[in-house]
Amino acid sequence: GIVSICGTGAGHAGRNDKGELLILRNLEYMTGNLGGGDDLVSSSLHFAFRSEEGTFHKSMLEEAVPALFGVSGMSGVCDLLRSFELTKEQRFKLPILVFDLANKGDRVCRMLIEDMGREEGRYAAAVSRRLNMTETAFPAVLTGSLFKTGMPLLIDSYMASLHEASPLAYPVIPDKPPVVGAILMAADITLLLISQTFLSCIRGSCPSRRNSRLRTEARPYSP
Repeated sequence: GIVSICGTGAGHAGRNDKGELLILRNLEYMTGNLGGGDDLVSSSLHFAFRSEEGTFHKSMLEEAVPALFGVSGMSGVCDLLRSFELTKEQRFKLPILVFDLANKGDRVCRMLIEDMGREEGRYAAAVSRRLNMTETAFPAVLTGSLFKTGMPLLIDSYMASLHEASPLAYPVIPDKPPVVGAILMAADITLLLISQTFLSCIRGSCPSRRNSRLRTEARPYSP
């Protein structure tokens, strides 16, 4: 199958039924990577300014971004950006804002999310081609905070791109954090006997994700 991560950043890898593994570089834009919350930070600011200057479609970002930063108008945002780096809290809140406004029908925010899904699907499609999985039914495991929103706009556009190469692929959103997979892999490597008690202990120790700020009611995802 293929795993695609879309959280703060983005990454993609896959393994075919022959056991062949492919991991993309998954570094930064200059080395071919694209996607994730960091990219949404840049693009949301870009289009907030364009909305205010009238060079693109109007967006609620124009008013919501200054309010988020506690400044007056986009000129205040500009002064802030030229004087200081964004804090981690501000960078965290911007993608949440984009998803909130997209759910309210903002065409620009919906475009940003749909475009991101489409691009991430193209990376996944490339992995499936290189691993000769185009005629195979396999899970596309979607993880990372943005995919875990379960937002159809993001996931449907991802799957549309992936289906251009691998029409039998299907999406899966894990309901457990990645550490559970790491524990199970370690158990497999060490030949540890995995009992129901063992699995119950793991499930019981997993933190609840129900209160994730980005989570929507769209989980589990159904295409």
